[in-house]
Amino acid sequence: MNQININEGLTNNYLITATFGCLFSVAIAVYLPIVGIPLLILSTAWYAATNGLEISEDGTRYRRYAGYLGLKLGRWRRVNVPKSALLILSSETTTLIGALMTSIPSPYFFAGSFYGKPGHNKSLTYDIVFIDEDNDRSLIYEFLDYKHAKEALKAIETHLKSETEDRVAKKLAFNRSRRTR
Repeated sequence: MNQININEGLTNNYLITATFGCLFSVAIAVYLPIVGIPLLILSTAWYAATNGLEISEDGTRYRRYAGYLGLKLGRWRRVNVPKSALLILSSETTTLIGALMTSIPSPYFFAGSFYGKPGHNKSLTYDIVFIDEDNDRSLIYEFLDYKHAKEALKAIETHLKSETEDRVAKKLAFNRSRRTR
């Protein structure tokens, strides 16, 4: 199979899971070493878990996966054949209350955000979006760094023979031209 596979590498998405798993495993290992030690080994492996994106050869299926102990865990999803693909910059700001309702907050909430507003956390992602023949958009993946997002866009252009547009590069060029005036 000639699938597109972009591995984002270690993103620390499983840091909390691995830490709690290790603590739980150590507590179990004190009383039941036969159970606790294998759990500790499995929990420690979460520190090396990776994330990535796979797209089928024909572009009709994709999956976001977690790489764990050599396995790729993720559910394949169907998508219409893409006419084009976009790379866009996305920004989200969450508040302490919103984060507590939906997930565990990041450490920035406790010391204030490095963006200056205590209780607010701003995250930037580089998103790959497919556009089909009906101009319907499908968010495929949110990359944490621009390098991997550009790599994915280039692979999509090469393998799927789709039009691609890097709006992040256009925005960076525009900003550079404004600074040099």
